[in-house]
Amino acid sequence: KQGVMSWLETEGLAQGKAMILDMMDSEPFWDAVERQIDRALRGITAWAEEQLETGRFREFATPLLRRLAAQVPVAAIVEDRVDHFDLDELEAMIYRVTSENLAGIELLGGLLGCIAGVVLIEQWLLLPIVACCGTVAFLTRRRDGDGGKTDEAEASENSVEEERG
Repeated sequence: KQGVMSWLETEGLAQGKAMILDMMDSEPFWDAVERQIDRALRGITAWAEEQLETGRFREFATPLLRRLAAQVPVAAIVEDRVDHFDLDELEAMIYRVTSENLAGIELLGGLLGCIAGVVLIEQWLLLPIVACCGTVAFLTRRRDGDGGKTDEAEASENSVEEERG
């Protein structure tokens, strides 16, 4: 036992290290490593496909993903990203997103403001405005073919026609 320990301490470890390094420099070693990795990947792929097909993956992944999503500080990330935006760039981005709807919003705001101003000045003008809105709504329903009927009235009328026919 003492002889083996002495040999290991003097030259055995150095020889073993040299043999391992030589082996790592050889092509057959790396071919064997590659085969083992390919084999492991095929096994992992087969296991993952089986998990996906049986639905066990979803049972496992759903709570895990929910826990992970709960740990993501979304508000802090958004705040940080907005803080680091150039103000001109942020303004341009907001304008790009809202530009399509901005004209409609401005028009509707102007129309409602005009109506509110007229009604505040002359309250009696509220009656013709309501009458116009009601007429437009009635004519729109009539044009769409339901003649201003509610869904319940139409369903009742259809059931009566089915009983007759």
